[in-house]
Amino acid sequence: MCEADAFILKNGKEEKFMESVDLIKWEGEDEIYLVSIFGEQKILKGRLKLYNNSIRKIFFEGIGETLETRMKELPQAGAKMA
Repeated sequence: MCEADAFILKNGKEEKFMESVDLIKWEGEDEIYLVSIFGEQKILKGRLKLYNNSIRKIFFEGIGETLETRMKELPQAGAKMA
């Protein structure tokens, strides 16, 4: 398995955002869609800061003071992306 957990960096600390991320898709400059192996789907406004496969962690920075999350229907893992 190659899934990684997603974290948001806030004030130099890691805050877990999602476990076992299987799919990441960028929309525009700052919207990131994530889907876990469990089917959980989230969207955040931020930027990729670091992906470290050896420790299976993905780090994002939020944009501005708050980080937006909302649910949206996303392609299932393994589905063809446009």
